[in-house]
Amino acid sequence: MSEKFNLYGKDYELANLDEIEMAYFNSQIQTLFGTNDSVERQLIMDRKDLVLLAIRAVKQAISSHPTFRGIYAGDTELGFTPIRPVHTKRGDGVGAIRDTWDHVVAAETWADWLCSSTANTGYLLDKRMGQIILYLKSYNSPTPYASEVQFKIGRTQFLPFDFRSIRLGDNKHNIAIHPLPTMFVMPSTDELFADLYADVAGTEILALGGLSIGLGAFLKNTTSVTWQT
Repeated sequence: MSEKFNLYGKDYELANLDEIEMAYFNSQIQTLFGTNDSVERQLIMDRKDLVLLAIRAVKQAISSHPTFRGIYAGDTELGFTPIRPVHTKRGDGVGAIRDTWDHVVAAETWADWLCSSTANTGYLLDKRMGQIILYLKSYNSPTPYASEVQFKIGRTQFLPFDFRSIRLGDNKHNIAIHPLPTMFVMPSTDELFADLYADVAGTEILALGGLSIGLGAFLKNTTSVTWQT
């Protein structure tokens, strides 16, 4: 019987990583996601143990249980990379795969941010990829437009999260980055949905911070491809 991990009342089955896989993880997690004094790297390292659990959960969820090789993953191996726009869908009534983090927001209004083509409805990730969500970062630094976000993953709806303090740049580099509660999204299992509230109208450039974990054949794509769910 496989080992399990519970997060927010949901059990995730975990695959094991062998010594070589763990060596890849330990070496890469400490060196690839920012410089030594990077705030973003620190947010990832603070939850290193949860990142490892997410990798094990995604490995178990993908039917081939691929060998983990991180950033060096071949087509049929398991890799990870920072979440990129092409790993999400935009909430503009189209539900298309993103090619940028740009998102037009209206003042004092909630609007779909991560969404399918149906309003207020999430989307399934590709069956070859899962995600661990850890933080938000705005490239409109130091004055982001967005101020609140609410996530729903499967049956779990999170409380609205106020991140207005992102504008303060309350970190050693004064950048617009803010931690979120840790969230797992498994391949082709739970719908991911998020809506966004903005105080000021404009084009927000808000990135979903965390890691996409999946088969190298999927993660290596530089443009959007048809998702398999």
